[in-house]
Amino acid sequence: MLDPLNQSENTEKILEPISSIEFDRLVKDEEIREVRCYCVGVSGGADSLALVWLLKRWCENRGGSLFALIVNHNLRESSAGEATKVSDWLSKWKVRHAILNREGLPISTGIQSSAREVRYKLMLDWCSKNSFTELFIAHHQDDQAETFLMRLVRGSSISGLACMREVSTRRGVRIVRPLLNVPKERLKQTLISIGQNWIEDPSNSDPRFMRTRLRKLRSNLEHRKITNLRLSKLAQSFGVLREMLERCCHNFIATEVKIYPEGWARLDTERLKLLPSVLVEKILIYLLNLIGGKPYPPRFDSLSRLIKNLSEAKENASFTLSNCVVRKEGKYLIFFREERQPVSIISLSRQKNIIWRNIFYCSFIHNNKNISDKLVLAPLGEAGWGQVVKKKPELRKLSFPYEVKKTMPALFDNSGVLEVPHLNYYRLVQDTDISDRKQIFSSVRFLQLNER
Repeated sequence: MLDPLNQSENTEKILEPISSIEFDRLVKDEEIREVRCYCVGVSGGADSLALVWLLKRWCENRGGSLFALIVNHNLRESSAGEATKVSDWLSKWKVRHAILNREGLPISTGIQSSAREVRYKLMLDWCSKNSFTELFIAHHQDDQAETFLMRLVRGSSISGLACMREVSTRRGVRIVRPLLNVPKERLKQTLISIGQNWIEDPSNSDPRFMRTRLRKLRSNLEHRKITNLRLSKLAQSFGVLREMLERCCHNFIATEVKIYPEGWARLDTERLKLLPSVLVEKILIYLLNLIGGKPYPPRFDSLSRLIKNLSEAKENASFTLSNCVVRKEGKYLIFFREERQPVSIISLSRQKNIIWRNIFYCSFIHNNKNISDKLVLAPLGEAGWGQVVKKKPELRKLSFPYEVKKTMPALFDNSGVLEVPHLNYYRLVQDTDISDRKQIFSSVRFLQLNER
């Protein structure tokens, strides 16, 4: 049987179904193989359905269990019907599953990227709630090739051109992509071999989307022997470089960067001058994502412009990128969260924990339901800071930047600021003794990138 990891240019177009033995080799990570309960995202397309079928047999052979998640974005009139059809197919296969409906989660500009984030949020929320630590996704060789071209067009850095990882971690859940070296046509053949239909997403042929336009470009590139296989191998090569850079970056961050629990960072620029530019870029990307909270790095041209501006900037000059403000103070760069409108305001409604703004994990204790029903979680802001220092003037002496104070997570009720854990501020209810109630915040923790 052909091993897709060792395909040559001459054997690239062989369209054999994927066997159980081959799929077992594709799931290489031993830590993942030791787990017995697995989750898989399924859209109803050929790639995700093939993955479910392969995982079903793989789990049966290993004595494991499988749960499938169907995401209904409600973006088309047919969405609900398609989700039901997929549910019927999975029921025939005796695969446990659930339909996750997008309700109340906005789809903003950039429909495909926004829908992707909603999809991951729904699936990761479900995994966390149900104690699943592995989520399989059906990205394949064609997806990797398209991603490489897309990022090349957008001027991505080495990290961007490395494209998707076979295993990554978000919010404590490992996202596993075992099919990155497998052509899409082989996944179709896998379904054809068992007589299984699939759903074709009409957005795949919509010319409004860059991926669709790149698919047409890719057919022209193949005439010049720039195949999906070659593009995915290039992504793999950049992946090796990315791993090397990440090791160097993490070593530098651990020893040379001060990261504060309030969600900001300080970097000595004299240390940066000793490093090659590609490593400087990686360090800045890491800090921008860490502080700003975005899951993806900025575009390379935007990052290059930031580096140029910082090198030419005078004292106290500030620049923004990826929801993050970078300010030059003497020999230091200060990174803190950009305060933007609209801000994240969340009604607690007796929720016990929230990942807020993608950077803070907030947990709560609800002992007084009459209070908790009316609470909202929001940035402290300028007005909130004014309330806090009016009651505790000594807080003005705190040494960290004023902008950081405004972005801290705070609880508000109808009377204003109730709690700000980072400031150790807990307002007395009705100016009575603090013992009359327990605080609402249980803890607030600034999340590392691999926890988001």
